[in-house]
Amino acid sequence: MGQHIVLTFLSTVRTETPDNGMVEAQETSYSNVSGETTRTTNESALRYLMEKLGGGKVARIFVFASEKVRKEGFVSAELGGKKVTHLEYFRERMRKFIPYMDECMPEEAIYRYEEDATVEESLRSVAKMAKWIQEFKRGFKEDVKLHVDLTGGMRSVNVMMLDVARLLEYSGVSRGHLLYSKYDPAKRSGTVEELGNIYELFQLISGAEEFVRFGSAKVLRDFYKERSKSDQLRRLLDAMEGFAEEIKLCHYGQLKDAIVELHDAVRDFDAEASEDVQELLLGRLVDRIREEYHQLIALRDLDDLRVIRWCLKHGYMQQALTLYTERIPEYIGEHGLIRQTESESKRLEKSVQRDGMGRNKWFYLLNEYESKIDRIDKYINKYFSLIKDNAFPSIRKKKFDMEAWWQEMESFLKKHSMACKDEQQLKAQLALLDDLHRDSGPLLNLSDSALEPIRPILAELERDLSATDDADQRLKRVDYFLLNEVRNESLREMMPMPYFCDDMVRQYPKVVKTHKVILDGIFTPAIEEGAFLSIMDKYVRLKNERNHSNHARNDMGEFPSAEKLQQFMEEGLDEVERAVKACSSVEGEKV
Repeated sequence: MGQHIVLTFLSTVRTETPDNGMVEAQETSYSNVSGETTRTTNESALRYLMEKLGGGKVARIFVFASEKVRKEGFVSAELGGKKVTHLEYFRERMRKFIPYMDECMPEEAIYRYEEDATVEESLRSVAKMAKWIQEFKRGFKEDVKLHVDLTGGMRSVNVMMLDVARLLEYSGVSRGHLLYSKYDPAKRSGTVEELGNIYELFQLISGAEEFVRFGSAKVLRDFYKERSKSDQLRRLLDAMEGFAEEIKLCHYGQLKDAIVELHDAVRDFDAEASEDVQELLLGRLVDRIREEYHQLIALRDLDDLRVIRWCLKHGYMQQALTLYTERIPEYIGEHGLIRQTESESKRLEKSVQRDGMGRNKWFYLLNEYESKIDRIDKYINKYFSLIKDNAFPSIRKKKFDMEAWWQEMESFLKKHSMACKDEQQLKAQLALLDDLHRDSGPLLNLSDSALEPIRPILAELERDLSATDDADQRLKRVDYFLLNEVRNESLREMMPMPYFCDDMVRQYPKVVKTHKVILDGIFTPAIEEGAFLSIMDKYVRLKNERNHSNHARNDMGEFPSAEKLQQFMEEGLDEVERAVKACSSVEGEKV
């Protein structure tokens, strides 16, 4: 059943002095308040509420009371000539209808409000009253419903009272009746009106704003849950809910359908065709939705760049990252930035058909496809052959020429767009081996720091080398190992590796894989290669950021803030957009 509390702003009592000279409270008859006529401004709303509650008890009446209400008053004939303040008269009068008045309206429920308060002081009063009610609510486990009497006080008080109700609604206090006693002074009669529909406009506006700013339809769904809906309204709400759901889940196929549905529902919604006031009001808000969603739903299709930009603008960072990662490869492929020969295209299609994850061919090409450089290890094998079959034998015969040998190695590396990861280390190893063939003495002490460059090689032979104290014998064991036993795979662990490297790789180190695929002729960018690799560089970095956040790693990703990430993503989108336009204009000129 729950608890009921009331918030009211007390007005001064209207009085009159009849012929008998006694001061009396003015009587007013309210058409929807039964029983005797009322005597105070706030009495009508409270008595109306008690009738609505059907005998239900009010747990607390919270009151805003000005200094005039608290301290000024009159000699009341009704109370036998007793002098009372306006506040005291209200409490005495209401005891007739609420016998437990002193219990439900104690002094601690009366907030002393000054009518000449500044706007800032009024807002402070709103916050304090909301805090009082929140603290009172904590004493109950069941639902607490707040009823508000908007009748008394200055005109600006209505805004204050609504502010309190709104604050409390967000704190879990349910809203009950919102009342206003409409009074006709000429007839000295009135009617207590329910203003719930006017208050609910706030919720309607909040729902539209929530959808505009965050793409969520929860508030609107709750608002219309118990209300009758026309076919066009139901269609609009379903479309908004459908879009809200799919933008959260990022189901691309369903998102495409949701955008089409939203486009059609917004386009066809005609508020003027309805006589329902809430639908008419929503019609004014739909104009804002049309404006804010224009780029997204202006066309009856799904454009990846528009959707990603919408996500960024509305704070859906993870959705933007996901869509960027999953859709940009297909976007640039479908918009002609990638060109393939017929044979390479068929080979790609066959690879995609074997892909168990069912990925789009452009995504597969730019993320999974292996170039010949990746697939064939012959270049790395050749690199180690130049060491094992050329350098080592020359060193053993004491005919090693470092300068000539390095020229040959450098020529090989350059030809295949490769470089040594640590040229200095490799030269130091070979130079030390060459020196040991002139003086093997350092091998007498295997822990000698002078042997550090070849420590990985010595570690492999530790047991054999420890079996003899003769330096020449140790050198022979090393030679035999390097010339006859060691495999290229083992040398990879002992000596610096080569790596693929050219000017493009140095500029865009994140997209070596893509660059290799281009070099292999698997595809050709329709734009300048550097521009294409710049697009892919941003793509790979954003993909890494998405993976970083998805795996909830403790270390910080590349982007220290959402603002930096959003800015980088927008730069990437701009770059893709420029490239597509440039490509389209070139194709147009050819035609």
